[in-house]
Amino acid sequence: MSKDIVVPGEFLTVEEEYAPGKNTFEDTEGNVYSTKVGTTDFDNKEREVSIKEIIPLNEVIEPGSILIGRVGLIKESFLVLDILDAEKNNVKQVFPFASAKLMISRVAKFHIKELRDEFRTGDLVKAKVINITKYGIDITTSYPELGVIKAFCSKCRNQLNLSDRTLKCMKCGSIEKRKLSTEFK
Repeated sequence: MSKDIVVPGEFLTVEEEYAPGKNTFEDTEGNVYSTKVGTTDFDNKEREVSIKEIIPLNEVIEPGSILIGRVGLIKESFLVLDILDAEKNNVKQVFPFASAKLMISRVAKFHIKELRDEFRTGDLVKAKVINITKYGIDITTSYPELGVIKAFCSKCRNQLNLSDRTLKCMKCGSIEKRKLSTEFK
């Protein structure tokens, strides 16, 4: 019936409405989630939900893969990175419908008080995959080459320039801080 595109760990329904089918799982509370990137298929006759896989994430994304993504959501203890592309063994692949989670404890090798001090929505980030579970993709930026590779002013959205380890907006003059990659552009 429905053809919405979903990503791993995305909530689909509750088992009272539809039983978990192919590429889905049910948690202990009866919630049904996706395990793949794909389109939903709600079978009203069998009362089952399945995912028709459209992007085989495990062909490129696995622990150790390097991701480039855009910060889509920042919460107090984690952020969601919308994956733009992934690289494994020098093979790059574009992922238009996948996301990964960065916990505050995996941002740096030192204590971070606020995620919003290190990242802002829209920043481009280079990260490393550390774990893939049925709930999603976990990443880290705790290495020097990982972190923000392109930042935008939180006031006017103009691209920030790096000068002497300080990010400055040439349009409005705002000075900002980020968890920068050594590959910051």
